[in-house]
Amino acid sequence: MVFSASPLCCSTFCGQKDADDASFLENKEDDEKPAVDSGEAADSFPEVNPKLIEIYVEGMDGIDGMDGTDMEKDDSQDSPPPWRSQGSAWTEGRLDVAEMVTIFQKSRSEEKRRTYHLVVQLAELIAIFGFVSLTVGLMRPPWRSVAVLVAVILGAIAILIVSSCPLDELDLDRFFETHALVTFLFCTSVAVSAVSMAVLYPPHLHWLAVIPALLAAVDGRCARCANVPWPQKTSLLSIVATFELVAWAGVYLRKARQESPEDDGQLDWDDEFWEWLALSSFGIFFLCTGVILAAAVTLYVVLARRGKMGRMLSPTVRLYIFLYTWSTSHGMVNLAIGFTGVHGVGMVLQDRLGVILYGTAQCIPVFVVLGVGRERIFGFLARRFDQDSRRAQLDGAFIAELMNFVPIEIGRPWWIYHGREEASFPTFDPRRNWDEGVVAEVLGDMFAVKLVEEAHSENHKDGSIHWLPVPSHAETAPELLQKAQYSLRCIEWSDITPELMLSSRSAPGVNPSRPVAVGEKIDFFMNHSWHDDPEAKFAALRQIAETFRRKHGRDPTFWLDKVCIDQSCISDGLKVLPVNVMACRKVLVLFGDTYAHRLWCVWELFTLFSFAREELAAERVVILPLHRGDDIFSQLANFKLDDAHCYDPNEEIRLRQVIHGVGVDRFNQGIRALAAKSALCTASA
Repeated sequence: MVFSASPLCCSTFCGQKDADDASFLENKEDDEKPAVDSGEAADSFPEVNPKLIEIYVEGMDGIDGMDGTDMEKDDSQDSPPPWRSQGSAWTEGRLDVAEMVTIFQKSRSEEKRRTYHLVVQLAELIAIFGFVSLTVGLMRPPWRSVAVLVAVILGAIAILIVSSCPLDELDLDRFFETHALVTFLFCTSVAVSAVSMAVLYPPHLHWLAVIPALLAAVDGRCARCANVPWPQKTSLLSIVATFELVAWAGVYLRKARQESPEDDGQLDWDDEFWEWLALSSFGIFFLCTGVILAAAVTLYVVLARRGKMGRMLSPTVRLYIFLYTWSTSHGMVNLAIGFTGVHGVGMVLQDRLGVILYGTAQCIPVFVVLGVGRERIFGFLARRFDQDSRRAQLDGAFIAELMNFVPIEIGRPWWIYHGREEASFPTFDPRRNWDEGVVAEVLGDMFAVKLVEEAHSENHKDGSIHWLPVPSHAETAPELLQKAQYSLRCIEWSDITPELMLSSRSAPGVNPSRPVAVGEKIDFFMNHSWHDDPEAKFAALRQIAETFRRKHGRDPTFWLDKVCIDQSCISDGLKVLPVNVMACRKVLVLFGDTYAHRLWCVWELFTLFSFAREELAAERVVILPLHRGDDIFSQLANFKLDDAHCYDPNEEIRLRQVIHGVGVDRFNQGIRALAAKSALCTASA
């Protein structure tokens, strides 16, 4: 029998005081640290490399978090989240963390796929208007100049829009299958424009491109073709681009033959010769490009049938290559015509400047990719998806739900708090303050924990049984999200003092934090260990605040656990910790000696890397060493999850369960990405 339980409730039932919840903020310090006076003492704090801080603060622009506008209740929260659509299996604990993560990732991928498909659909509609404009321009000579130029510009825009989708996450063939109407119109417009070019330009080889375009429009769904293997639309469209280049090669070579100089036994280097040479070169260029693409298609088909190409080059990537090759080839030829003054075949713009504009428009996609960068172009939509504040909140809420869900099943380890601080055990050994046990029985709304024989504290006898309550249900992600939105707070830099950073214990008096205003975003989530040097942490905060002020003209805001979590109910604040992490623009890591050994610190980073793209999550992390000479790179590169621990072993089991459910390898890759980033920034500084 399996139930869901909250270890926080169980700890209270065992007699642990509410004040002991502060252990989650790591306030179990060995010695009370002396207070640090302001003034001269503050001026003696160790300095952090200011150049390193500037590198991180430069990246603050464009990072979205949760702001005050998100604090209104979303109607979508009334419907159950995707991972709860499995009925009562989740609430009753019959689905483990890994299964729920799989369901959530599938729903997240499906939402991302719908976003990509909307963008591709927009690109197809723009391309349809482009082909219609091209056909009208070819058939109506008075409108030809403007119509063809409009068609070229719309085609370049369509290619760029499609290119904003990541190559590794977009399946164009799946899009074509699920959007049959717009795809039919697109393929039909391609076929019609090819027909118009075949009619106008001898030797009429454009008819070759009409056939695969019509096959793509038919889609192979007719009854007669039901049992016939039908090529994918990406393959058919790639063939269209190839045949179109071959057709233009024929047009230019035919024109060159007509313009060939008379053979009078002497070589005349006149304008007629140069025009013939240019036209021949254009034709040979188109022919060679078309032959190369045809060979590429043939090679792809052969290797795909042998099962050797699927992982090397997807159909979507192949079509991208063909589109860029087709557009760039036409652009290069038209730029050559414009700059050299050679009268091209069917020149739609009568002046050289117009032809240059024509060719420039066709080369826009490759110019943008070369200028902006391949990763920034093809990863644009994925980045926008992961940066969306609503999406980040949902990710954090799901992590929070996983964190607060514990399946209670017989044989599961469970620790009972005794709080004697037994010094005979190492610092991170839970037996210093806890007795080890296992779940022995589950009856209704109660479960029994039997201490193992090794448990030997004075408070608990060996083999004793402790009955603990099982909550009726765990809070859902929408409930946790709403709780986080209404309780979100921040602290101004002017309210952070050296005394505030001494300990996780909250001093009596007025809370220096404030609610987040409408439209406001918190600048930094402070990710640190309370066991590290408080003077060094305040020094790092002071320098990053000064750098931030110089760049943005204001002081930054921070999320700090001891003032932004309600100290009268710490457990509720910790439940929504992942949502708070996602609510901030950046996570500020104050990397000290004990940081890598604190699982709660690692957990906050894990929240960022759980579902977002690795490079985007790394961009949201600011890593500052607390002491000069600290080798952050080696510590992060050699990081081991097993070396990080919690004060509460039940919390540690719970967090590790979620980390393993989402994927330890994924998290380790994220940490290595941070290691590379810290090494790069340190070298730049």
